[in-house]
Amino acid sequence: MKLIFTVVLFNIICLNLKAQQDTTYNPNHLYQPQELRADLAFLKSVLEEAHPSLYRYTPKGTIDLKFENADKQLNKPLTDKEFWKVAAPCVAAIRSGHTALYLSSAYVSWQNKNPITVLPLSVYLMNDKVYAAGFPSKTKNLYRGAEILSIDGHPVKEILSTIKPMVAPEGNSDQFVDFMLEARMFSYLYGDFFGSRPQYAVAYLDSTGKKQEVLVDGVKSGAMVSIEHSKEMLEQEWNELDKSVKIEYFDSLPGTVSLKIKGLTYYNYYKSFDAGFFELMQKDKIKNIIIDLRGNGGGYLGIGTDMMRYLINGSVEPMREVTATEKENSFGKYVIKEGSDFSKAFLLKSGKREYSIYNVNHPIYAYPEYHYGNNVYVLIDKGTFSAASLFVANLKSQRKIKILGEETGGGEAGTDAYGFTIVQLPTTHLLLRLPNFWGATTTKHKNTGHGVMPDIEIKPTITDRVNKNDVVMKETLKLIMTKNNSK
Repeated sequence: MKLIFTVVLFNIICLNLKAQQDTTYNPNHLYQPQELRADLAFLKSVLEEAHPSLYRYTPKGTIDLKFENADKQLNKPLTDKEFWKVAAPCVAAIRSGHTALYLSSAYVSWQNKNPITVLPLSVYLMNDKVYAAGFPSKTKNLYRGAEILSIDGHPVKEILSTIKPMVAPEGNSDQFVDFMLEARMFSYLYGDFFGSRPQYAVAYLDSTGKKQEVLVDGVKSGAMVSIEHSKEMLEQEWNELDKSVKIEYFDSLPGTVSLKIKGLTYYNYYKSFDAGFFELMQKDKIKNIIIDLRGNGGGYLGIGTDMMRYLINGSVEPMREVTATEKENSFGKYVIKEGSDFSKAFLLKSGKREYSIYNVNHPIYAYPEYHYGNNVYVLIDKGTFSAASLFVANLKSQRKIKILGEETGGGEAGTDAYGFTIVQLPTTHLLLRLPNFWGATTTKHKNTGHGVMPDIEIKPTITDRVNKNDVVMKETLKLIMTKNNSK
């Protein structure tokens, strides 16, 4: 199954395969209310016609109200970026982590030539509080792990309530939102809504609990990556096995191996890697494999499926079902990239407006020669998303494993993906990334809208993260050691 699930960091990738490059782009151009309302209505109609999970997690009435309230805000001329701020929360409200609204290709091209000053502050998020994770070394007194109280006088509560609605969560969990804000988006979205300036006043609590304030110098924003370069980067990752996986043995715990998989992206090597890895596990008589998927944003589902063939006896089910809401669309002339990995010609009608591919769950037989039937421990967190979370969900439902860490960012029941159609709005040229299908995992659990839940929940504290104290791995090794000693 050549199903590519890609996490594209918000506001980084410019999706411009066929989009017109406007060399006269003016970021201050004002679109009239009637133009903006027409684009908003078009956006809603595309979602209603083709999104595979439009009302899966958010009721129709709520979505309709979101668009109605957005429409009311379009009562004056706005720039395309101002319109994006109004429209993007409507898309995020669907709670489909693979669905997003981007600024136009022309905007990205312009910003690359005219970089803005951004706040160089990366953060940790926990319990709706923000903590400093990274900042320029010359910033005096501020320290990693310090609780941030406000920026330029804006309280953290105000900042989060403003920027969080711009990020699409996955289902009923905000795990993926926090991951995306921590990864990069916090500082960029802060600038989008609260302004860009040479210096930012950051108020924080010092080690004694007193409020302090420090000035953080802004830095020029980095260049956004064009779709051509992003494609080259993806193809390069297909060959970068050494950057995708890491194998570690433990001297203090013989018979135990950790396999860290940073991304399911090593497309050109996964079959040979899996064969070699599990042959080695058999040769070294490994009793415990720790599969570390923390921070794994997904990639190629077939990599996870192939690995399951060594971990499961008999046959493997890669997915339970794949569905779509339409076979043909009415907005074809605005599609700048067709993204389906399946031919919709083979969809079977299964409901009033639903079509399904049922044969995706045909048995894929296991590799018996190097079958691994011993203990498997899987480590997860809010950065485990897309194909990585699907892999965990499928593996959990088809063999006994022990899962440690915290809830995945990706859903346990399934996800919207399987290629993405890129639709350009007629006037503002904003770009909608539209998943083509909903893919259901083989889990037997009811879809609660949450990710895969760990058997043993371990949430690193801010202090753990600052000190790089890997409590999840430590607890896993302790569990194995305790189990070994009890025999």
